[in-house]
Amino acid sequence: MDDDAPDVQTLAQEHAIAAIEALAAIAQDDSAPTGVQIRAISMLLDIGHGKPTRPKRCAGQVQAIAADDRPLVCWVEELG
Repeated sequence: MDDDAPDVQTLAQEHAIAAIEALAAIAQDDSAPTGVQIRAISMLLDIGHGKPTRPKRCAGQVQAIAADDRPLVCWVEELG
C-alpha cells in the first residue's frame, strides 16, 4: 500500500456534507419510495442523535441506552 495515499476514512469524511445533503434530499423527495424515505430519515437521525446501542434491564423492564450510555427510557416496576 502507498504510504502517501489517504486512508478510506479520510476520503469518506471529505464527502460527509454531500452525503448528508443527499440523504436529506431523499427524505424530502415525495417521488421516492416510502421505504427509501424512511431509511434516509432513520440514517439522518442516527447520524445526528446516535442510535441506541444495546438494551438494558431496569426493574424488570427494558431500558434503551443511547450511544453515549445515557438511559433513554426506564420504567420502575412497582412491587406490591
